[in-house]
Amino acid sequence: MLLIENTSPILIVLFGFSGLVLAGYYLLPQRMRTIWLLANSYGLYVLWAGTHAIVLPVYTLIVYGLGRWLDRTEKGRTAISWLGIGFSVAALAFFRYPQDILTPLFDGAGNVAARIMFPVGFSYTVMSGIAYLVDVRHGRTPAYKKLTDFALFLAYFPKLLSGPIERAQVFIPKLIEPQRVDREAVGRNLLRILVGLFRKLVIADMLVTIIPTWVFARPAQFSAPELALWLVAYSFYLYNDFAGYSRIVRGISGLFGIELTQNFDAPYFSNSFSTFWNRWHISLSHWLRDYIFYPSSRILRKFFPDRNHLANVFIPPVLTMLVSAVWHQLSLTMLLWGGLHGMFMGIERLLSLRGRRVPVNQQPLWRRAGSTLLVFVLVILVWVPFRTWGQETIAYWLGLLNFRTWGDLLIASNWAIVGGTMAVVMLSVGLDVIQFKGGEPVIMKWPQLPRTVLVVVMIIVLAISINAGWLTPPFVYQGI
Repeated sequence: MLLIENTSPILIVLFGFSGLVLAGYYLLPQRMRTIWLLANSYGLYVLWAGTHAIVLPVYTLIVYGLGRWLDRTEKGRTAISWLGIGFSVAALAFFRYPQDILTPLFDGAGNVAARIMFPVGFSYTVMSGIAYLVDVRHGRTPAYKKLTDFALFLAYFPKLLSGPIERAQVFIPKLIEPQRVDREAVGRNLLRILVGLFRKLVIADMLVTIIPTWVFARPAQFSAPELALWLVAYSFYLYNDFAGYSRIVRGISGLFGIELTQNFDAPYFSNSFSTFWNRWHISLSHWLRDYIFYPSSRILRKFFPDRNHLANVFIPPVLTMLVSAVWHQLSLTMLLWGGLHGMFMGIERLLSLRGRRVPVNQQPLWRRAGSTLLVFVLVILVWVPFRTWGQETIAYWLGLLNFRTWGDLLIASNWAIVGGTMAVVMLSVGLDVIQFKGGEPVIMKWPQLPRTVLVVVMIIVLAISINAGWLTPPFVYQGI
């Protein structure tokens, strides 16, 4: 089994492997390409998953069989779908939660002994499998008859490690009829890969190198301004790490003519929590919306017909975010993270129902800016329980409220660190401004000279960053 403790090996394997698969893909006739991708996806899975490699094909066969069963019968469809959901959740709990229990007993999130118990990427696979069974039951997607197509849907190697979570009815047609990859598509996807590498290896890795390794474990040793600085740095590290990975795999997949779902869209520019979750880990957020939030809302409306009833306002978002928390990790601090986000959204819904809602584009600039700042501050504060364990969460929050240290100026030797940290953060903000104003491929629409200059500068900075030997930890969501 390939135990990946930093980013470099996984990127080397991913790019080298992708190049070989890409060459074979375009040398083969169309009818052989699905088999080629499936065989290579399983080959990479064996390299990553080791002895747990049997889990993916077994799970695939069971979900495929249940889908075909649903397609053949009119009776007991609800029971069949719930059987598949129950099996999926049980399998995820069996493999995932012993890891969550063991991890804090050893040396934190990087513990190898705990992590090897879990089949790589299985959380994402289970989410796709559950969505497939629910959609087949409700007629939103056909029960696919060709096993190779369905198996590739779950095993497709660019999304295998950390998503995005795809829907069968959207993704499988892309496998069957991939898009034409012309010169413009090659340029667009290579640019995606470059931006993804820049986010990960320049922005995220520089930030994680600057952040003191003990700040979340011993927050009492830091002043309030320092805690605030490192929390902002961690927030942008987390974002650029996962957004960078998502951009890289979207670029790789795009070279095959297969578009993956966009997973991030300038989330820190959001002026509401619902907008934030429509821009952060988009494929997971939409899964939670469609399979937890909407169904729970419909059930509650049967008991409380008034849509303004507090139960209808608060229970669906809180339940949805608690499910998200458990999916991420089984711990009290993660439940606190999910519960707080659910409460924020519930309060937001309550306020929108109680008063006249003004469309965002009609709001004055100060109000939009204030809403965006408030959402950003609350989101990064709630990253504390996402990152810490137990009492460390309370200690970190109390440290931020230490007004005596807020009044102290940082000693002169720290200004270089503060300036450097904020400069890296502004790189992230700059990339988001470009994306926010013109959409993801906007750079491709620029005139050739500024586009070329930007690409060359990014390549030079990327090369310097790699040569500098920054700390390259594994991707935050790697293999969960």
